Amino acid sequence: MKKLISLMIAAIMLFSLAACGEAPAAPAAETEPAETPLPKTEDGRPVTEVTTVDELLAAIAPDTVIELTGQRYMLTEASDYGTGSGSGYYRWDTGGGAELVIENVTGLTIRAANRDTCIVTEPRWVNVLHFIGCEDITLEGFTAGHTDGAYCSGGVLCFENTKGVTVDGCSLYGCGTEGVTTYSCEDVAVTGSEIWNCSQGAAFIYDSKNVSFDNCDFHGITAEFGMFRTIDSDKFALLNSTIRDSSGDVFFNSSRSSGVYIGGCEVSGNKFRDMFASELIPVTVEGCALGDNDIIDWYADMEKLGSLYENSKAVDHERNVYSYSELQNMQKTENAVWNAYVPEVSTPEVAVSEDGKVHVTTVDEFLAAIAPDTTIYLEPGVYDLSTAAGCGVTETDRYHWDLRWDGPSLVITGVDGLTIEGADAESVTIAAVPRYADVLGFERCAGLTLRGFTAGHTEEKGYCTGGVLYFDLCDDAVIDGCALFGCGIMGITASNCDDMNVSNTEIYDCEYGAVTLNDSNAVFDNCDIHDNGGPDFQLYGSTAIVDGKEQTA
Repeated sequence: MKKLISLMIAAIMLFSLAACGEAPAAPAAETEPAETPLPKTEDGRPVTEVTTVDELLAAIAPDTVIELTGQRYMLTEASDYGTGSGSGYYRWDTGGGAELVIENVTGLTIRAANRDTCIVTEPRWVNVLHFIGCEDITLEGFTAGHTDGAYCSGGVLCFENTKGVTVDGCSLYGCGTEGVTTYSCEDVAVTGSEIWNCSQGAAFIYDSKNVSFDNCDFHGITAEFGMFRTIDSDKFALLNSTIRDSSGDVFFNSSRSSGVYIGGCEVSGNKFRDMFASELIPVTVEGCALGDNDIIDWYADMEKLGSLYENSKAVDHERNVYSYSELQNMQKTENAVWNAYVPEVSTPEVAVSEDGKVHVTTVDEFLAAIAPDTTIYLEPGVYDLSTAAGCGVTETDRYHWDLRWDGPSLVITGVDGLTIEGADAESVTIAAVPRYADVLGFERCAGLTLRGFTAGHTEEKGYCTGGVLYFDLCDDAVIDGCALFGCGIMGITASNCDDMNVSNTEIYDCEYGAVTLNDSNAVFDNCDIHDNGGPDFQLYGSTAIVDGKEQTA
């Protein structure tokens, strides 16, 4: 019976296979759906839409457009907030709070459809967004500021060592100290934006070039240190903007900055003690309505501001100084463009003479002759560096002016094999007027020779904070047959310099001492060092051999 049943089952299976024909093919393996590519801008950069603060931070990268599609991005709500960590392109600076720092990014755009979108932070002592070492940054169409609260000591947007910045159609509000702050930046343009309720001013521009504000609205600002401040900067423009309902000490405070221009602006309903404070270089003002303000004086008393400069005042582009009535009655013009007064400095022609030296008779010729492997021969006379046509303004790749508190200090940079010599110390003097300036400074200059001249400050003996000769990273320097005198605080200051040789040189009447060496070594032979305040030699990690004997600190 069992055998019969087995035969019947086998027959049924055989019949089934015959009825079906060939066995069906195995089903195809499942595949994952292809990723949808990110939309791109016309220049090929991907556009990443973000709705949360974590998505915003994760999207920060070079050559990227971040589209803010959410409404509020509270930085303190980030999952890694305050940890000190981040990505390769952002971090949290926890030194004085948790500040978002975006660094070393090129080609980043952060934008929103309208100003209802807001990036906010809570700590009062940090900037909302801080960019360091970046290039080609665009911020567009959003609002940024601190949460409501007490006095702030951090700003809104801060840029440091950054080049190529556009801020367009944004709203930047206090209590942040300033709406925009720049340190050592180039090519920063703020357009069509609103800056309001800041506690120390609208903008602070330090050591920066080509910074402009155009078609902006500034209001409700307390200008504790100046509504606009520029320090050691070049080519700043405030154009076609409205400045209203604000107060403070000074409307525009410019310190040692060239090419500063204010044009086509409506300045009204404000209360300032002074309108203009300008150190060393005047501010150019054209086509602005300035009369409807409550002010005490048009020009600040610079001494009260702690400056040794006189007020350079406000001028037109031909450097004609405005009277009070001209400023009061100036009318607003439309569509102003940068047109600042800039000193015209011509460079004299110099040439090598038959003796292989460049003979000079003026300060401008001396500056023009600075070059590697060159001997500059100073004809008899006094070379007062403050008489240079471009003193404190012009610079080249061979020298620049370090702008000290009371005036410029000449620094010769990266020039190897340079010799500066005169006939003797009695007939040739190189002089500096500012008492905070060094007479001559040298940086990264190898194989220098200074011979046969006197160097010092032009003022009579008295208090200075600048020295006579300053060297940094200058190896194999030779000083021979010179006279170095005070009131400079030190006759020679050298940092990180090897194998300096000083001979037949007089160092006298310096306030703090004759020589300071920091991580340097030097040999002194047959020098006359006398009547200096403090120890003649001040050595820090350094060696000085004086007339064959090692000097102790």
